[in-house]
Amino acid sequence: MTNIYNDAILDLLSSFPSAKAIQKASIDSLRVFFSKTTGRKLKLTPETLKELANNSIAQYWPVKEKILIQTIKELRFLQEQLNEFDEMLKEYCKCASLNQDVEILTSIDGIGENSALYFLAEVGDISRFSTHKKLIAYCGLDPSVDESGKHKGESRISKRGNAHRDE
Repeated sequence: MTNIYNDAILDLLSSFPSAKAIQKASIDSLRVFFSKTTGRKLKLTPETLKELANNSIAQYWPVKEKILIQTIKELRFLQEQLNEFDEMLKEYCKCASLNQDVEILTSIDGIGENSALYFLAEVGDISRFSTHKKLIAYCGLDPSVDESGKHKGESRISKRGNAHRDE
């Protein structure tokens, strides 16, 4: 799973999308909300949240509340879609007998299961590359050096490789 957003915060912002909304809410309704949060708990008490809202100098814009709520809905929808694609990719790798390749890739420090799965999906059959240099070039990770005669320029990552990678 690749969710980088705290669901408790998104729930809070969906229910109380502005300082004004928190100011209007009773302490009891905030307590009920806090008691229903799942996952990682908020490190904030209802009383502290209410006090912060009461001391806020934020301007109240009902349209911005609607935009925030809609943006959170869209974010959650996209997260669901990403989770579905992750699951499809995992199933594909199981069916294509790529488990050993995933194990090899995840044995490298810094490479997790998702990175390994996406790499394998992008590269496909790794044996189609006759050398590691061709694989690196395909991924667009090969350095290019700008030099001629006495002039030696900077090294950069080339823009060669899979064209749809940057879409």
